[in-house]
Amino acid sequence: MRSVNRSKCRNLSITFMVLGLVSAGFLAGCSDDPEQPTGQPDAAVPDAGVPDLPPQPDTGMPDVGQKDIKPPDAPVADKQKPDAPTPDAPPTVVAAPQITAPTACQVLGTTTSTVMKFSVTSLAGIDKFTFNVKEAAGCNKAPTGGSISGYPATGSAVSPKTYTLALLSPGKWYKYSVESTAKAGYVSSNTVGWFRTAAKQPDAGVPDLPPPDASVPDASVPDAAQPDAATAQDGGTVVKGKWTTIPGGTFQMGSPSSEKCRHSSETQHQVTLTHKFEIMSTEVTQAQFSSLMSYSPSYFSSCGGTCPVEKVNWHEAAAYANALSAQKGKAKCYACTGSGKSVTCSEASTYAGKKVYTCPGYRLPTEAEWEYAYRAGTSTAFYNGGITNCYGKDPNLDKIGWYDQNSSSKTHPVGGKAPNAWGLYDMAGNVWEWCHDRYGTYPSSSVTDPVGTAGSYRVFRGGCWFSDAGFARAAARVFSSPGYRDYDLGFRLARSVP
Repeated sequence: MRSVNRSKCRNLSITFMVLGLVSAGFLAGCSDDPEQPTGQPDAAVPDAGVPDLPPQPDTGMPDVGQKDIKPPDAPVADKQKPDAPTPDAPPTVVAAPQITAPTACQVLGTTTSTVMKFSVTSLAGIDKFTFNVKEAAGCNKAPTGGSISGYPATGSAVSPKTYTLALLSPGKWYKYSVESTAKAGYVSSNTVGWFRTAAKQPDAGVPDLPPPDASVPDASVPDAAQPDAATAQDGGTVVKGKWTTIPGGTFQMGSPSSEKCRHSSETQHQVTLTHKFEIMSTEVTQAQFSSLMSYSPSYFSSCGGTCPVEKVNWHEAAAYANALSAQKGKAKCYACTGSGKSVTCSEASTYAGKKVYTCPGYRLPTEAEWEYAYRAGTSTAFYNGGITNCYGKDPNLDKIGWYDQNSSSKTHPVGGKAPNAWGLYDMAGNVWEWCHDRYGTYPSSSVTDPVGTAGSYRVFRGGCWFSDAGFARAAARVFSSPGYRDYDLGFRLARSVP
């Protein structure tokens, strides 16, 4: 079985618990589906069992997946989160207010507003508390002056309180503190944290992306949410959620035996796609997902609306595709029951198997479409060249993707790295992307319009902010149960074009 390092977890949650004298900065564990991390390490959630892959031939190169191969039928536990100290168990009589506030050194607010909100709840055992905010010299730096106007402020256990901070300067660091006084028989607890307000920026026009040479953007299919813009590393402007039409064609799918970091599941074979299709130029963002689905599943919610949505399983991604199809008056490619995080989806019977290519609605790209779009006419490990290091820093990947060597253990706004020749961003890194297919063994002969239909596992591709460089290659394959969700797993959509 080939599992993947999908679980580097940092303390980037919005809600944390202050327990005893334990600092607010300890790592939040990641359960299968926490609504909001609480700062208490959760029990590890095992992946579904995944059948063994054939053994990797000895090419003399390190095998990216080899370190994670388990015996047949063995459950796959998530890798231990890095830098995760185990806090001492708090006294049972501790007074522990729950503080909804910025986590360590986060940029909050927007470029047009510096209003912040803090909530103090769960006040059992607390007589009173004091909330204070001061301007600071930086993250984890001492205050540079007195309290901001209106603070410190006090509260009591009688009623939880929300503080709205409107008198803040843009682009400044602030330190906040919550000091509690416990009732008799309880232990007092204090916590501090830092945050920075966003700097104001002048308004700017948002030009459309010019069409790449080998593809034609389809302006007739707007995104579910209003497009927003960001400046890409290559100096261009990214318009989130635009669609790029990819022509049909023939390519070599998988990797040659000489490719560094390859796995034996990547048998190279010729694939022909007889149809053209459109695919999103960026991963689905948090804003796009919440606008259409009316809930926000992402662990990295503080990253903002322009960051990729994550912690979505295959069913939720398919449900989003159906919702967009309904909004645009197109046929749905999936049959779904339930809603929200409880939704369950499968291929619509009308579009089962290879018929998925005839569905006029939105859907996840097939594995063949995804790799074809990633490569954009190239045949190297990355779309901008070969791979140098399987596990360490790779100079080519640094230019096109966020991975474990440059991500600072978090997601980033979509479109922040260089696109491929067809104008697609983040095909390597940032978050893994669900594909339509069920996982299967590649054929060795040529195929036309392939789609994986056997087995129960679904494929995801592209690597993520946590993964090694080898997993961000065009040919790298990973799979899991369709119900699996994690904070490094998202998606983008595709649609067949008549």
